Amino acid sequence: MKSLRLLSAAFFVAAALFLSGARAVHASEGTAELRSTTGQAARCFAASVLMPDYNYQVVVSCRDLIYPATPEEFTYTLWTNPTTGGNAAKLGDLGVGKAQFKTKTAFSSLLVTRERGNRARTPSADIVMQGAVQSIRFLEGTPQPTAPTARTTPAQSFGEIVEQPEASPTIAPQTGGFFSGVRRAGVIVAVVLFVIILIIAAITRARG
Repeated sequence: MKSLRLLSAAFFVAAALFLSGARAVHASEGTAELRSTTGQAARCFAASVLMPDYNYQVVVSCRDLIYPATPEEFTYTLWTNPTTGGNAAKLGDLGVGKAQFKTKTAFSSLLVTRERGNRARTPSADIVMQGAVQSIRFLEGTPQPTAPTARTTPAQSFGEIVEQPEASPTIAPQTGGFFSGVRRAGVIVAVVLFVIILIIAAITRARG
């Protein structure tokens, strides 16, 4: 009986640890929109993915950051709020507004503070942006695959020889051949008559 109770307790503890770990993964894997808390246009977008080495790879891209942030603050620093609670953990400085970080600590939200330098170990009270991590709907939702498009391939025939009929030469009918022959004969007759007339005229003049 005692061993059964121990097994039951161990089972519930393992289940609780598994569920908390699953929630941590889902909380840390996702995207976050960090919106301004000061009414300015500054904003950041972050994406977090759990890699095979069990580190969360965090990529951040920001817009409309003002440099220097204030006359005395020159650095924008990104922090995480761990899922287990406690103090915020530092990821690093945003630099020119594009950065990537690694962390083993699961987190549920991100925040950006303005700092005097890059050596801050705890976030200052000057929080300028923050946002919660949202799960990736495309991966968490019901899959909706795209229907494959049908591909039509032209039919091919092999070994078939199609004989094309040879065109027989055709003789174009000659129109107007008879009339052209008559014209030629008429011209020849006229020339002969003209020559005869010239000969007769020459003989007549010689006799006279």
